[in-house]
This record gives sequence, structure tokens and C-alpha cells, in this order.
Amino acid sequence: MHRLLRAVLASSVLLGLVVASKPAPACDCGGLELDQALARADAVFEGQVTDVAANRVATLAVGRAFKGAPGTRAVVAGAGSSCDYAFAKGERYLVFARAGQGGTWTTSICTRTAKVTDPSAKKDLAALSK
Repeated sequence: MHRLLRAVLASSVLLGLVVASKPAPACDCGGLELDQALARADAVFEGQVTDVAANRVATLAVGRAFKGAPGTRAVVAGAGSSCDYAFAKGERYLVFARAGQGGTWTTSICTRTAKVTDPSAKKDLAALSK
């Protein structure tokens, strides 16, 4: 009898945990128009990735700056979440960044940051170059 009672109690607790648990939120962000992205960014620049650390911190050689003053080299990181932008070494990007700590910049997939070969980045670069 005690075994049955313990089994029912344990099953109830497990069922409660399963029902009450929520999945971890995925990155959920709406698309920004170019003017919105410009307003939210402290710096907007085109650059080529020269290094990517294991924690998704990328170093970029800055080519053209459209807003802010990132300098000739920018270190760009994410917040350590599913929204972090995954840069690839050797690729060129249009980066929309916020000022971070210690001279670094932050960006995410919720900004308009993209490879310069992406259609959205090509359109943004044309508009920014006017």
C-alpha cells in the first residue's frame, strides 16, 4: 500500500513538473526598418572579420563607417544568448552595433547586421552610401 501511494505521489510530482515547465525562449525579434535600425545603433559600419573567438566574439577590420566612430578595428560580441550573431572569419559584414563595455561593440540577429552579399545588406549599403 505504501509503495503504491509513493508511486502515485512521485508520478503526480513528475507530471506537475512536466506541465509547469516552459521551453526556453528562442530569439524572438521583429524585423527593423533601416531607419529604425540606424536610430538604435551607436555605430554602423562595413568590415571584414579577421578573427572569431570560441565565444562568438569577432574582430573586424573596419572599411567604411556610416554612423559612429568604430575606428579601424572593431571587437563585436553578443550577449551570450541564442540571439548572438555568428560571424565567419574572412567574410565581410554590414554591422549595426551598440556600444558595449571596454571599447567593444554588441550586435545580434535582431539588428540588420548581415553579410554584405545578402540582398538586405546590399539594399542597406546602397541607401547608406547616398
